[in-house]
Amino acid sequence: MDNTDLRPGWASAQLSSTPEEDEENLPEIPSSHSLESNMPSYKRTCPHRLFRCYKFITMMTAFLVMVAQALSVVCVPFDGIGLVIKVFLTSFCVLIILNELEWWKMLRDSPLFSNWIARGYFYAFVGIVSIQENNLKEFEIFGSLSYLFIETASWLMFTFGVLYVLMGLFCCQLYQNKLREDYSKRMAERKKIYDNDGLRGSSFFGSDGSVPMSHWEDTEESETMV
Repeated sequence: MDNTDLRPGWASAQLSSTPEEDEENLPEIPSSHSLESNMPSYKRTCPHRLFRCYKFITMMTAFLVMVAQALSVVCVPFDGIGLVIKVFLTSFCVLIILNELEWWKMLRDSPLFSNWIARGYFYAFVGIVSIQENNLKEFEIFGSLSYLFIETASWLMFTFGVLYVLMGLFCCQLYQNKLREDYSKRMAERKKIYDNDGLRGSSFFGSDGSVPMSHWEDTEESETMV
């Protein structure tokens, strides 16, 4: 029986290629490294990190002042007016923490808290009132860790307030806003590339298109702030 291949020529041509040749003809898929090299960086710049670090330290200082107010109830004699002042200072510290976290839109839009110069005056005022209200000079501060803690926390709050005023005067807030805009723009570009190239599930974005948690180790802390 004749074993001559009676299939059309185009069918023979298709079947003539080997699996190895088929693999060679497949389009080259760019590696994850090459994709990442063509995408904007997800890392914040060094100045941006420093600004975020400063906000975090200020927030922790406000928390220490809150602790100092609670400690002063036990360690420092006070009258009814003094107790009212302690309550006000504690509430002011809560506002400072919320303002630094930028969780509350009313605080973000407030002229008092959004402007660094006004914000610095307020923070310095809280610190100096805490010092004066506790009348620390009437006691042997260095003979008691409690008094030393109260004075240190209060003076730190005053210092960071003054630094905010100085940074506001030297237009550091405008510089920080530019850094934030640049970072947001780069993140938007990464998200756009991710959506256009179908990189879902890649190592550069999570399943929702966000930067994975492992990448945030290279950024400054908090996550609530840009």
